[in-house]
Amino acid sequence: MNAAIAKTCCRCFTSLFAILAVVLLAGTAQAATFTWDGQLSNSWGGSRNVGSVIVPKINSNWEPDGYSSLLLPTSSDPVVFGEYNAYNRTVNLNGNRSAKSLEFKNAQYFRLTNGTLSLASGNLTSTSTFTQTLDADITLGSSGIWDVSWAPVIVNGRISGSTNLTKRGVGPLYLTNDDNLLHNTYINQGSFKIQDGGSLTNSEAYIGDLPGTLGTAYVTGADSTWTSTDGLHVGSRGRGTLGITNAGTVTSTYGRIGELADSNGTVTVHGLNSTWNSGGLSIGHYGHGILNIQGGGSVVNSGTGIGSAEGSTGTVTVTDAGSTWNTGEMSIGVYGKGTLNIQNGAAVQTDSWVDIGVFGTSTNIATITGTNSTWDIASHLRVGYSTSGKLNIENGGTVTSNQGKLGELEVDYGSSIVTVTGANSAWHNNDTLNVGLYSDVGDVSTYEATLNIETGGTVSAVNAVRLRNAGSINLLGGTLRTANFEFFPDKVMNFDAGKLHLTQSTAINSSNIFALDVRNLTPGKTLRVDGITTLQTPLTLNGGKFSTDSIAGFNNFDFQSGTLELTHGNLIIGSAGLLGPNVSLPSGEHIAVTKNASIASNGVLSLSGGSFSAAKLTNNGTILTSGNIVNLFSNEVVHNGSEIRTPAGAGTAFGGSYSGSGDFTGQGDVYFGADVRLGDSPSTVMFQGNVYLAPSSTLTLKLDGLLSEEFDRVMIAGDASLESNLEIDWLESFILSPNLEFEILDIAGTLNGQFFGLGEGDLVGTFGGEDLFISYNAGDGNDVALFTSGTPGNFDSDDDVDGDDFLTLQRRFGQQGFGSSNHGNDLAAWNANYGTTTTPSFALATQAVPEPSTGILLVLGMVGLAAERRMSTRKLHGV
Repeated sequence: MNAAIAKTCCRCFTSLFAILAVVLLAGTAQAATFTWDGQLSNSWGGSRNVGSVIVPKINSNWEPDGYSSLLLPTSSDPVVFGEYNAYNRTVNLNGNRSAKSLEFKNAQYFRLTNGTLSLASGNLTSTSTFTQTLDADITLGSSGIWDVSWAPVIVNGRISGSTNLTKRGVGPLYLTNDDNLLHNTYINQGSFKIQDGGSLTNSEAYIGDLPGTLGTAYVTGADSTWTSTDGLHVGSRGRGTLGITNAGTVTSTYGRIGELADSNGTVTVHGLNSTWNSGGLSIGHYGHGILNIQGGGSVVNSGTGIGSAEGSTGTVTVTDAGSTWNTGEMSIGVYGKGTLNIQNGAAVQTDSWVDIGVFGTSTNIATITGTNSTWDIASHLRVGYSTSGKLNIENGGTVTSNQGKLGELEVDYGSSIVTVTGANSAWHNNDTLNVGLYSDVGDVSTYEATLNIETGGTVSAVNAVRLRNAGSINLLGGTLRTANFEFFPDKVMNFDAGKLHLTQSTAINSSNIFALDVRNLTPGKTLRVDGITTLQTPLTLNGGKFSTDSIAGFNNFDFQSGTLELTHGNLIIGSAGLLGPNVSLPSGEHIAVTKNASIASNGVLSLSGGSFSAAKLTNNGTILTSGNIVNLFSNEVVHNGSEIRTPAGAGTAFGGSYSGSGDFTGQGDVYFGADVRLGDSPSTVMFQGNVYLAPSSTLTLKLDGLLSEEFDRVMIAGDASLESNLEIDWLESFILSPNLEFEILDIAGTLNGQFFGLGEGDLVGTFGGEDLFISYNAGDGNDVALFTSGTPGNFDSDDDVDGDDFLTLQRRFGQQGFGSSNHGNDLAAWNANYGTTTTPSFALATQAVPEPSTGILLVLGMVGLAAERRMSTRKLHGV
């Protein structure tokens, strides 16, 4: 009994072990390559060694209907599409699937979709010449090497994993979804692109990591992002390029371009809203790095080194309007060679300090060029810390810093050179500018710190400019502006040409600050002082320009030629004035007063080739001109003095408004180009020479009464040329009546021209109901007079009262002065005097009035250059 039971149990255990063996054998089967062959109804062409059955795949599902899951790929099995020239196919995963790796060979446009494919090795290979698309999510395992040799692989699903992703092969890889890797991304070959709003987050990113390889990456399109929670390395050991375009964004904790020796890296940020946000950047770390910001692109980072290590080179170019770079402290040429270009309207902002040339032996250069190209620096800008540095500001570029420094430490070689040149080019310092080394001892014969300010350029320092050991300042046609100068002993500034502008009151002495070429203002030199200039030593104005509020120690001012400009308060020429009672300006001497000037009753201004200008000049004394030239007063002039003398052959021209009752002596020419009034009350003004009224001028005459002293009169001993407008300033209390005559211009010489719009006998206006007419044949036949008609009812101003006057009354009834109560009943006046022959106040001759000569017209054009011909706007007061 017991033996039988034992035999039975033995058989049971034997069967159990056989079953377990089958199970164990199945579980330890060798990995197989699964191929979607495309020849047998899209079968999996390789399967596990479980019997010898090949189950045909009859649809496009990863797991065919009725197909045993034991015959599907697992994480141990490579999967191949297109071993035998498989045709286009969309493969539905329908869930979570696994494989060791994924390979596309001869596959034509395969698309994996609807699920997640976990690749145990993380590897993908594509040698196909057709685009492959992964809409499914991909999870990477151990290594994550993706080798794309030819056509693109597009990943629209999500890539994730705890491994690296390494891109190899010359073919492109495109990512369009939200991808996340716990480790690094390596782009060692070919093109890698994040596009269409895709994103990738990884720890570190390397583009061009292997020697001898070229890796290229792009982040392009709005909302496309690449985030490295650690560093971004472009050209790590090989060659790498990164393009950020079309509003793409890259973010990194730090960035290195051209990281290791012999590497080459280039980053280009192009287009509006294309941005790289980073911590510290090293452009040319140990290798060769280039950063381009263009077309409205933007880079924001904490600090920057350009040309960091010995043997490295770094170049940053920021170009085009709208392109910006905002960085922290910046070193251009730390131990290597660094170059910065800001051009074509680009803007760079440095929130800390900048050094150009820190250590090493290279010459490091920053160039800012072009209108609206700007560099704003919050702290100091130091050119040449202990090696060579150059700063070029050109063609309208602008640099602003808190403090400027050319040279710093005592060194045995090198140079610090700053050149500012071209219209509107400027370097502004909000504190001080130091040129030269701090030390005043030691041999610095092989070192130089040079500031060149050339034509059109401006350099300013709000508080002081300091010229120190081994330093030099060359003012070569530009402008140097500051409040104070502090020079080491024996240091002088080379003032060749341009403007030296001191922004506060200054005492000019014989110290080295005001060397001889500063105190001798020859042609092309301007000294401007905002405040009082105290002359403790002679200052010579010899063809240049001296501009100041006022001058103390005027006896030390040697005015040989040039322009003296007084900018504060009013200047008086007289016994109590700064310049005394007699001011003579021969040829080459000019005085310009930016405010008002006046000539006292005992003052005399003599112009013998020189010129005088003020915002407004009031003459209560005498102005004498001489020489065969036209003396031009461009602004307002009030002349109530004894005379303005213009000798024969000379001219005096008034380009601004003129008023006053003073006379003009001399037989020269007087030109008026703007408004002309004779005084506050009716006046008679005498001209001994010729008078010309330009088309741009308006002569306004007062008409207050019948007596000669009750209306304005101009007495001209020479010729008169009329092209101006005429206005009558009528006193309403003065009642006009018929048969009145007012001779307004008494001309002894020849009359040329007529007032604009007023011909012989024309109506000037109607005043209090009485018509006022003009004649150019009054007096001895060439004087100008205003007159009223002689007989009531003579409405057409001819020689009689007839039917024509009745027609005139009909046409003009109700207009000014016709049918009005001021004249009573006009119809009754016509009826009472019908048939009467009228005699005017003087006979109206019919000869033509000559026009002004061509030469006169040229001068009139000069004085009226800025004025346009204005239509006559004759004042009709009281109507």
